[in-house]
Amino acid sequence: MSVPTPADALDSKALAMIRRIGGEDLLSKMIGLFLDRAPGQLHAARAALETGDLRALAQAVHGLKSSAGQLGASRVANLAQQIETHCDAGHATPLPSLFAELEAANSTASALLALQRGAPNP
Repeated sequence: MSVPTPADALDSKALAMIRRIGGEDLLSKMIGLFLDRAPGQLHAARAALETGDLRALAQAVHGLKSSAGQLGASRVANLAQQIETHCDAGHATPLPSLFAELEAANSTASALLALQRGAPNP
């Protein structure tokens, strides 16, 4: 497994598309929603993981997958998708390590997204 660099954590094309559609205001609002909601989604996911509730885990990461994907946080979206797929298949064994990767990827993406809020338009 390769360790993603901060430059790989966000797809600048996704952010540019949001800027084109709605300007900095829309981008800032979308980032704000992600930064507000992701911690709760991860908390719910961790609780589900700890209790072995694969259905609740899949539900918790589903929303994170979608919002991360829209903002170009591809690593977060891909890991959430992998977790959701394993949950749907009833495969619990890989979930703890995937979840740890998801938390780390989300931490990196969230920090970079926070910097994008109010950043000058490239």
